[in-house]
Amino acid sequence: MPEPTTQSQGTLVYRGRWIIVNRLLQGRGRRTHLYEVLAREHGTRLGLIAWDRLWGCYVLRPKDSTLWSENYLQEICAFLRQQQQGEETIL
Repeated sequence: MPEPTTQSQGTLVYRGRWIIVNRLLQGRGRRTHLYEVLAREHGTRLGLIAWDRLWGCYVLRPKDSTLWSENYLQEICAFLRQQQQGEETIL
């Protein structure tokens, strides 16, 4: 089965069993990265991961009407922990 395509011009930075995370192109003046989270099986965008200045860390901003199982959330947590440790690429 071929890997799903994405609608973005992003760079693949994480490929888990359930999700794919792409780093999106950085806009002018943006100091932190923006990531999109896709379902690995069908490529549907599930949400974005962005820096939240009030929380002082990267957070998941889920797309409206998405459902999240424990497996998906565990992979999101693993990716967020890597961001906190300054790591990025896991392929």
